[in-house]
Amino acid sequence: MPNLARLAAFAALLVGLWWARDAFDLQLDAQTLRAVDRAWTPRWIGAYLLFWVVANSILWPTLAGGVLFGVAGGTGMGLVGAALAAAVQLVVIRTFLQAPAEAWLGERLVPLQTALHTQGLGVMVVWRLLWLPVSWLTVAAAVSRVPLWQHVGTVVAMAPGMFGLCLMADSLVLYGPAGIPATRWAMLAAIVVASLAVWAIAQRRFPALAIRYGSTSAGSADAAATSDDG
Repeated sequence: MPNLARLAAFAALLVGLWWARDAFDLQLDAQTLRAVDRAWTPRWIGAYLLFWVVANSILWPTLAGGVLFGVAGGTGMGLVGAALAAAVQLVVIRTFLQAPAEAWLGERLVPLQTALHTQGLGVMVVWRLLWLPVSWLTVAAAVSRVPLWQHVGTVVAMAPGMFGLCLMADSLVLYGPAGIPATRWAMLAAIVVASLAVWAIAQRRFPALAIRYGSTSAGSADAAATSDDG
């Protein structure tokens, strides 16, 4: 599953911080972190949204939102940040970096570009739903002239994944690795299983989604041909 390794690394990091909190005098108290005069201030919100714009990943800002704002707040702030980042990044690439973006895209991502031309909305929704690499999608969308509203609007498909990541981060902060309630584990397990099922189905419907694992231009060409046939 995409981003699974980084997700595991983040969980390990939080667990390590939890167990080392006394030695390093770390404050992991959720009420302190999320107090109105702490996280919910223009300075923190602005910094969080800027983190989204400059980050090369959607994983870390979402997890940070879960720590700072909780499950509901983190999911909502994550959607706002992702929409802002999608708009800014697409406009910047199209305005100033069109040629470098086309060069970076290369033959490796041609199937994705082709899929965006033929099945743009569906590919973008599934891509965001499965949390595939956001940099690939943004560059391909910029080169493919995908409408700005479409690129930004499909961010809502990230909501289930954001909810799951914020739930994990919130659970580790509130309860620690050993005290997470069974109901939260069940919710997390359901989200993971559903994501794996969607990933398996989506690769059959949109072959271009499998380019992450292709290493040769021949493999990409085969994927593009399959996509055209479908």
